[in-house]
Amino acid sequence: MEQISESDPQFVHFQHGCPTLSREEQVVLFHALRNQGMTFASNGTVAITNSVIHGPVAGINFGTMQSIIQMLPEPIDPLPAALAALAAIPLDHVPQPRSDLPHASRLPFEASPHFVGREDELKQLAAAIGTAQPAVVMPAVATGLGGIGKTSLVTEFAYRYGVYFHGGVFWLNCADPDQVASQIAGCALALGIDLTGMALDEQVQRVLNAWKSPMPRLLIFDNCEDRAILDQWKPTVGGCRVLITARSDQWPTLTQIRLGLLSPTESRSLLQRLCARLTDAEADAIAEDLGHLPLALHLAGSYLNTYSHHTVEQYRKDLTIAHRSLKGRGALPSPTRHELDVEATFMFSFKQLDANDALDALALGMLDGAAWCAPGIPIPRELVLAFVPDAR
Repeated sequence: MEQISESDPQFVHFQHGCPTLSREEQVVLFHALRNQGMTFASNGTVAITNSVIHGPVAGINFGTMQSIIQMLPEPIDPLPAALAALAAIPLDHVPQPRSDLPHASRLPFEASPHFVGREDELKQLAAAIGTAQPAVVMPAVATGLGGIGKTSLVTEFAYRYGVYFHGGVFWLNCADPDQVASQIAGCALALGIDLTGMALDEQVQRVLNAWKSPMPRLLIFDNCEDRAILDQWKPTVGGCRVLITARSDQWPTLTQIRLGLLSPTESRSLLQRLCARLTDAEADAIAEDLGHLPLALHLAGSYLNTYSHHTVEQYRKDLTIAHRSLKGRGALPSPTRHELDVEATFMFSFKQLDANDALDALALGMLDGAAWCAPGIPIPRELVLAFVPDAR
């Protein structure tokens, strides 16, 4: 039984209604009633839905208290209400952001105050996983290049739509496959599972079994580049809905939401949220220079806000991919803890290319040819194809 705080307003109200009971008796009855989802008014009145009890509890003794507990209704099955909530998930509009999540949740990030746009993508994710009663768990995956905002998108989804998943929201970072099992075990506390004395394998199995229940939950597999990781850990039956983020778009059997660059209007909005002194024209020019890449916009806007004496004209003149602003100088912390370095983000993807793979070899050829072109000037498509004549 959880500890009761003397300053808990609900308990204080309840004490006023039954002063003849000892504190121990008050605690027992308070727990029994609150477990039914009841609240207590300052006049000592308590109403219990679907019960014969309704009215003041003042003056009762311990025997009466025991009778009250025996008359309490059976605990209400939460599943029908949870399924009804999931069925009510909006598909034609994006809900307002919330700062809270269902009680049984494990999400390492807070909602970002600077998130902009992506309404179409949010609605696509909702449509992909919002069906009320799937026969099997079919994930949806958000794909796109590094720095495009995949993790930000699913984090925003969790805070806008998480309330419709009564079983909670659970986040797994799959960047290091060896750490996934311990992260799954870490979800046990939110699920109310006591892991005392259990080995890691048993802890993981207990959580996986809970995820196979019909209760709707949202599972997020972030940075999941290997299909084998998903197949190993995602539940195949039950009420869980699964979202994935990945740079790779090789997910032929799953619903894919491919993230593109921000629109000019969204880019301007993001920059001005980060640096209020920017005019529309200045924000538009910087966004064009940075190619509307969300990570680059976050870094540039943060930098200009931190170093307010820097003029936009001089910033644009000095701007290259190696500029200190694009390496995190003066940047606000990333809400999703993304590496604050555009060049490093690009190089991470570049290093995944395998010269012995035919498709990757074509990409390397295009990049090699593009490296000889003037920076900041669009490269005609025909010229790019000429770098790899066998690709036609």
